[in-house]
Amino acid sequence: MNDSVKLNDAFVAAFGSPDEARAPLQFNAPFLQETWLLRQQRTGAGWFLGRFFYLLGEGLERLMPCLDAWAFLLPAASERRVIGYNAYGALLVMEDELESGIVAPVRLLDPTNLVCWADEECVYTTLLSRWLPDRQLPGFFDMSVYEQWLKHSGRLLEDNEILGIRTPLPLGGSMTLDNFRAMNIIDYYRATGPVYAKAFEQSKKEA
Repeated sequence: MNDSVKLNDAFVAAFGSPDEARAPLQFNAPFLQETWLLRQQRTGAGWFLGRFFYLLGEGLERLMPCLDAWAFLLPAASERRVIGYNAYGALLVMEDELESGIVAPVRLLDPTNLVCWADEECVYTTLLSRWLPDRQLPGFFDMSVYEQWLKHSGRLLEDNEILGIRTPLPLGGSMTLDNFRAMNIIDYYRATGPVYAKAFEQSKKEA
């Protein structure tokens, strides 16, 4: 079996096939696109874990306004794109795809914890072989509120809908259903971005 496909064994063992398969996204870097065509034959693309997270499927370019709204937490990069997100709107962001290829860094922009997390070992290839299947992304797999919401609402979230946190955890909020509300993901980022950006700048001045 091709080594690029073998790297997906852990992902498939952890999550199986997509709950709802979608056409895979298209990468700009030729070599990255070539290896992805092999990988996605095993992983698929779309919704996983009971529609808790969406990964590497079509349509993610629509979330670029989220990155613009929360640019205050993002470092400088020549290019970036969203390659996945979870039910709380935490975004998986790939950087410098054309320059870095299969070792392009992947960050986690997490509104629940008000952080842009990164690790030098978290890159495109290890995201699929380690960080996702081993559930090592901090906070990304806490399904407690999502499960409460499913039970309470009796429905699944829509494609553009997330459970947006009202008061983030660092500001005293909690992972309880009453601290979240279902809303459009882009609306959430646009509404909260200016508020948190102002607070972020103020904290830097006071430091």
